Amino acid sequence: MEIELSKMETKLLDTVQYKLVSDEHTVEMNVLIGKKISLQSTGKFRCQSCRNFVKKLFAQGFCYNCFTSSADASPCIINPELCEGHLGKGRDIEWEKSHHVQPHFVYLAVASAVKVGLQEAHKFQPGGLIREHRMP
Repeated sequence: MEIELSKMETKLLDTVQYKLVSDEHTVEMNVLIGKKISLQSTGKFRCQSCRNFVKKLFAQGFCYNCFTSSADASPCIINPELCEGHLGKGRDIEWEKSHHVQPHFVYLAVASAVKVGLQEAHKFQPGGLIREHRMP
């Protein structure tokens, strides 16, 4: 089976469910946990924005042209403080309005240190790890 690798779909149930989805196939990944699998590269690289085959990909799967011009590769995705969508500016104003000028949650996460996160409200899934702490 040949499948184009992309970000897996997830679903939060009692156990997180993972699916690898392409145009032609869906692979339920949880059934493969603990099993030996083999992957082989075809050597083909396709831009996730324009869908052209290219020799090299940049930043999450973009050809160089889309990396420098597509709203999907906007620098404010990684650095939200650079976003100017609320000012009516950006690579694609309609895209900015539908993706960035939306309600967001700001949250704290504890990993190796306390970190601040920012997540679009429609993607935010609070889980069982959230604890309420009250300041004395």
